[in-house]
Amino acid sequence: SKDRDVYYDGYGPQREYTMVLPGGTGYQTGQTIAEQVVNVTWGDDIQPVVNGKYKIVNRNSKKVVEVVGGSVDNGAYIRQNTANTQSYQQWNIAPVDSRVGGDFSYFTIQAVHSGKSLDVLNWSLENNALIDTWDYSKASIQQWYFDYAGDGWFYIRSRYSAKCLDVQNSSTGVAYIVQKDKSGANSQQWRLIPIDAPVEFVAPSAPANLVALPNAVSVSLAWDASPETDVAGYTVFRAESASGPYSTIGRNVATTTFVDNTAAKNTQYYYAVKAVDKTLNRSEYSAQVSAMVTGEKDLVAQYKFEGNALDSTRNYNHAAMYGGATYIAGKAGAKAISLNGSNAFVQLPATIANHGETTIAAWVYLNGVSAWQRVFDFGNDQNQYMFLTPRTNNGQMRFAIKNGGSEQVLNTTGMPYRTWTHVALTINSTGGRLYVNGVQVAESSAITISPNDFKPVLNYIGRSQFSDPLFNGCIDDFRVYNYALSANEVAVVAGIISKAPTVDYNNSLMCWPVPASDVLHVNYAGVGGGGLSELSILTLEGKLVLARNIQNTTDMELDVSAIPAGVYLLKLNNKETSAVKKLVLGH
Repeated sequence: SKDRDVYYDGYGPQREYTMVLPGGTGYQTGQTIAEQVVNVTWGDDIQPVVNGKYKIVNRNSKKVVEVVGGSVDNGAYIRQNTANTQSYQQWNIAPVDSRVGGDFSYFTIQAVHSGKSLDVLNWSLENNALIDTWDYSKASIQQWYFDYAGDGWFYIRSRYSAKCLDVQNSSTGVAYIVQKDKSGANSQQWRLIPIDAPVEFVAPSAPANLVALPNAVSVSLAWDASPETDVAGYTVFRAESASGPYSTIGRNVATTTFVDNTAAKNTQYYYAVKAVDKTLNRSEYSAQVSAMVTGEKDLVAQYKFEGNALDSTRNYNHAAMYGGATYIAGKAGAKAISLNGSNAFVQLPATIANHGETTIAAWVYLNGVSAWQRVFDFGNDQNQYMFLTPRTNNGQMRFAIKNGGSEQVLNTTGMPYRTWTHVALTINSTGGRLYVNGVQVAESSAITISPNDFKPVLNYIGRSQFSDPLFNGCIDDFRVYNYALSANEVAVVAGIISKAPTVDYNNSLMCWPVPASDVLHVNYAGVGGGGLSELSILTLEGKLVLARNIQNTTDMELDVSAIPAGVYLLKLNNKETSAVKKLVLGH
């Protein structure tokens, strides 16, 4: 899903879903013809995931399905009755194996106490045919499809007859379970309740005091817990209009906080939360709040790989590891991730690169000699991507970006083997730049594509959009920014210099006149710090233009007559503090 997070048969929110189809020992040898229906949904009412041990509760009667008399014999009928704790009222519900034959969209429903399966009596295709239990034979009369009706309720339909489980005569008392044509009646709707949850239908209270705090690239939400003791979690909703519609962006949230890290820039969002109890009863919506990300320059994600793939920023853009990923002694911290080149890679969130400007930086240790390995590859397919490979087939390091047209590239000397190398890639409106160990090694104004142009969904460390070799080596301190770092800032990230200038206005660092043409007067009495200081002028990209060492004074005059007109940074730096102020020079 390229444009939104969705749910696949209740799994999500996520952007991709993998169906595993049965293979064979060779072409047309041992292969089963197979297909599967996947329910792809979004909105405010998402079906529960079906796979586990449940009580099956009828919507009309609020009674549960049981095997009559707790029988373990073949042919035992099933009925509805008042809930108890006996295992003959409990059912193991699981997807059928993909080799069951043909369509494998179905489930088996097996009694916990006997292991026998729900079955249509005598292979009947008629309405009101009874349902019994029998040894599992993989027959179509023992396979069932869960057709979502809404609010946690399902129609349970026979693969064999396509009819729905129903209560005989729509009874609310003790009554047999039969099959009937789908009518939409409440007696045909069933809820799957975990066996440790009570059968009750009183919804919890709505969460109170929801607040939304906008960050640069995310929105932090917090609310008060609902007071009921059986609350299992919370569902978080988001809309782009105060009147809705809502989409579910978080489900089964166990805490009373949530970070929306998929919020786009320049969009006002409206949020609400519901409490959900163990029986799947949902509260009313909380009071609505709204927020918009600030869009300020920020670190979007930082993966330190200290024994996990968690994002250490407030945006919670956690990654997932696959295959044989392990950890070794790190370069930037205690540990780094080690990828084996055969099955290991890291997948990052789908919206992590959706920015008009970006910087991607990391420490890299290359072991493998195969060409076209990937440090990172963010894309949607083989026509929309951006990647960094340590070595092409001619031995060069290459960054490439493509959005359906021609590939735009930066090339430089290939990455050395078996040594830690810092790499950084920046993209903004002036083009692309590649840095190695804090030093710019390539740039091009012909890099005109930004990742926000194609919004990559499949974002990997160590894996390609193509069938290229997986990365063999180690990665540490992998960072993504929503802006292009200056050369000075890249050098700081690479550890070449100790501290980067910021562009925060500092009232304690004073200068005049503005704009200055020949002499700039500077006063720094309020900055603090004793001893030797350095006063410098830098370009906005961090290039040093002028520097003076100062000591035992709070005033200085700088000759700026030889500096071209423009906007610069005036920086005071000493061992105790650093102050930065924007400066305008004009001649």
